[in-house]
Amino acid sequence: MMFESAMISAFVGSDLLEKMLEWLYIYFNARGQDHGEVLNFIEKFCTESSKKLAGEKRAIQKTLSQATRKLKKFEKQYGRRSGIDEGFKDERFKKYQETFLNALLSFDKSGAYDLVRRMIDGGMNLIDIYENIFTPSLWEIGYLWQTNRLSIVVEHYSSAVIEFIMSELYGRFVPLNVKGPKVLVTCPRSERHAIGARMFADALELDGFNVDFLGADTPETELGSYLQNQRVTLICISVTLGTRLLEVLEMIRAIKSFKPSLPIIVGGQGARVLLGIDLPGVKVLAATGLREGVGEVRKILEKGSVER
Repeated sequence: MMFESAMISAFVGSDLLEKMLEWLYIYFNARGQDHGEVLNFIEKFCTESSKKLAGEKRAIQKTLSQATRKLKKFEKQYGRRSGIDEGFKDERFKKYQETFLNALLSFDKSGAYDLVRRMIDGGMNLIDIYENIFTPSLWEIGYLWQTNRLSIVVEHYSSAVIEFIMSELYGRFVPLNVKGPKVLVTCPRSERHAIGARMFADALELDGFNVDFLGADTPETELGSYLQNQRVTLICISVTLGTRLLEVLEMIRAIKSFKPSLPIIVGGQGARVLLGIDLPGVKVLAATGLREGVGEVRKILEKGSVER
């Protein structure tokens, strides 16, 4: 129960609540709904959490009170972009980013793939394409969907095209039969955003690790037989949505019940709320770049444990 209490307290006090509220405010407002819908969503999240967090009603009420105050602030600043331009800082990639994004929005899979192929032929490496082409495009498309300027069809199509291109590039860049330390990369139950996790899995393999990638929505109860039969040295859990943190905790618990000393890394946008929480044997990497994340994995394995 200690971990759950710490997580809810961290959620209330972190910037993740504000970012989630801002995202929801823009989403509902773009569809002609008032911020009562945002509060309903947050209340539902808190109610679901309270089923597992006995005695945390005060923290939940504090969350709802903060949500009400913050929503009034968003009414004055609605329309500003919420960090979407972070991926467009490097001018070397900007023209490629715009061309790739336009191809996705035009349902032009061949055009998107041809652009990436030309970039590869021109000497660009796989990690640069992942971080500076694919990631900014996914952010932008997510923002356009959030603000009701494109349909979920376009969002799903774009994700599918990026995954298709990643599969094509994988065979070209990632060596088979890697003999390095085995690392498991997965997403917790109900987390369906797995492209970032897949990028990290590919980055690990490029660096010589033997990676098992399980993808999205992995039930923690199914990991037992896998861990008993595979010599895994470290597990990476990727979480995009802040509302999936309880599932992350349940996965950590399950792993520790099977392999108490196995080091765990939790990464992704949703991992920020875990920063500062004492989770023995767990390293939190919130929105870390692929190269930095790979370096952390290597550092943990060299030391044999997660630093506390």
